[in-house]
Amino acid sequence: MASARPLRVLSVEDSSDDAELIRLVLRQGGFAPSFLRVATPEAMREALRQEPWDIVLSDFSMPHFSGREALALLKAEGLDVPFIIVSGSVGEDVAVQAMKAGAQDFFRKDNLARLPMAVERELREAEIRRESRRVSAALHEVEHQQGLLLDSIKDYAIFGLSPDGFMTTWNPGVERVKGYTAEEFIGQPFSILFTPEDRQRDVPAWELRQAATEGFFEGEGVRLRKDGLRFHAEVVLRPIRDERGVLTGFVKVVRDISVRKRHERHLRFLAEASTLLVNSLDMTETLSSLARLAVPMLADLCAVETLADDGSLHLAALVHVDPAREALARELRDRYPRRPETAQGVLQAIRTGRAELMPEIPESLRVREAQGDAERLRAFQSLGVESYLVVPLAARGRTIGAISFSYTESGRRYDEEDLRLAEELARRASLAFDNSLLYQHAQEAIRLRDEFLSVASHELKTPLTSLLVRLQSLRREAQRAPQASLSAERVSSGLESAEAQVRRLGTLIHEFLDVSRISVGTLPLELEDVDLVALVRDVIRRFEAQAAKVACPVLVHAPHAVSGRWDRMRLEQVVGHLLSNALKYGAGKPVHLHVESQDGSATLTVRDEGIGIQPEHLSRIFGKFERAVSERHYGGLGLGLYTARRIVEAMGGRISVRSTPGQGASFEVSLPSAPQ
Repeated sequence: MASARPLRVLSVEDSSDDAELIRLVLRQGGFAPSFLRVATPEAMREALRQEPWDIVLSDFSMPHFSGREALALLKAEGLDVPFIIVSGSVGEDVAVQAMKAGAQDFFRKDNLARLPMAVERELREAEIRRESRRVSAALHEVEHQQGLLLDSIKDYAIFGLSPDGFMTTWNPGVERVKGYTAEEFIGQPFSILFTPEDRQRDVPAWELRQAATEGFFEGEGVRLRKDGLRFHAEVVLRPIRDERGVLTGFVKVVRDISVRKRHERHLRFLAEASTLLVNSLDMTETLSSLARLAVPMLADLCAVETLADDGSLHLAALVHVDPAREALARELRDRYPRRPETAQGVLQAIRTGRAELMPEIPESLRVREAQGDAERLRAFQSLGVESYLVVPLAARGRTIGAISFSYTESGRRYDEEDLRLAEELARRASLAFDNSLLYQHAQEAIRLRDEFLSVASHELKTPLTSLLVRLQSLRREAQRAPQASLSAERVSSGLESAEAQVRRLGTLIHEFLDVSRISVGTLPLELEDVDLVALVRDVIRRFEAQAAKVACPVLVHAPHAVSGRWDRMRLEQVVGHLLSNALKYGAGKPVHLHVESQDGSATLTVRDEGIGIQPEHLSRIFGKFERAVSERHYGGLGLGLYTARRIVEAMGGRISVRSTPGQGASFEVSLPSAPQ
């Protein structure tokens, strides 16, 4: 096992816990970090002056200091030390600005997996910069020392040119950067290193004129390797003159900065994607925009698919750089659905929750997927996918879909860097998708709340209106005959009606209080020995008048006593809610109650023969303010089953429902004899 690499880290951090977390991540990444934590400008300045550091890892926002100030202080000291922001609060826009100011990278504290790789990269970059400075210094040294220096530098192509632009010297970096050996290189015009477009515009000659006239030329551009591949280059071109000032040639330094440019493009892409993802809560529109953004930056063909509740895949977006190929891709997807048993692609990524990278698509894979269907094979070949990448979308611990990226005719191939970019894009898209779902749930909760308030207002107003009417009637009678006495029967009837409405109001208020207690987790239980059969019969007696009114005979099957330690009052609420629902939705037909005990638990079943419950409502009827029918026809607050479920669960039990539309519903309550 390779030994850990020593690393001197200056941590600009006000939290010792966060500093320890960063230290642990670096250790896991193969480093042996020695840490000094500072949290003020004075402490950082003293640390920078006392000893050299390999890297500075800085929080962005601290009580007495900031990452921006720390970066400015580092620059003021004139030190070339990589600076990376590690923060729990920095956003994409702020991070990009910090990088423009000189920071090398940024990471959130909740996503440090790639921090060791970034540190490794910046250490290499710092070494390259130091080597570049050594090169620049060496170019001013005497000529007999130049050859030895150039031979020692491998990451830069450094070569000499004649005044008319032919290569005269070579160093090993030329082969590393450009791909040419000394024999292939020396004597060739340096214009062979430029793209055909630049040669046509006479850019090589212009660079030579600039260097000769201005004393140097520095710039960036696209250059060619011997094998024809293009790369981003950073170039420095300086003239060489003799003691009389006569131009004798040039020295050119070329550095391949493709990795840096790619990293910058990826950061810009992610920043743009993040802006897009937060600008809308309509995920259909957002995912379509995301796919369009990925083409052609990250793909020739991009598809976003989400998982429906029934397990099927829904195509949320599909974009191809060629509109004709886009239509073909849609047609092929519809004509040839994915086989569930396939071991590659979107379905596999969703099943496993892992990304899949295929830099090359072998013909054997197309043949295997076609399974002997020649037409299907030709269809796959016509789409021309040459390289493939798929990453899952996950939210709240479950996979909700996948994004697939494909290269077709562009000739590009996916690699590990593309995979990391795609995974980061998928992570941000997943968060946006989750936020959209939360927004939808919040909107639904608001709708239910408003509906509940409307129903509650109606339910509370009904008994109040009846009570007011009864009292006004008694008052009018008393006013018409002030000297006479109202009959006892009349007063008793009025008071009985008023009392019934007051009880109804009390019941409604009690339900509100129960919901409030349940919501804050403070539903109290007073346990005592209870005979469930006797309790059920007591509740039935209270509902005799209601049962007679709706012509529902209540039939009880309870062959023997069933005892346990439960909260009597709460259990009466549960039975009352279930019986009330059965009488309401099963009017005119019998209601059956079964009570039995088995293996230390009691079971109560309440079954009606009424309208039943539609299958799509079964999963939500125990929710707060939920109902399976219109409140206009059946009334109620939508709290009874919710309260019943929470009471049963508080006593360690469970409640379930089975129903066939048109044939009634059966609710089953199972309770342990003694709550756990």
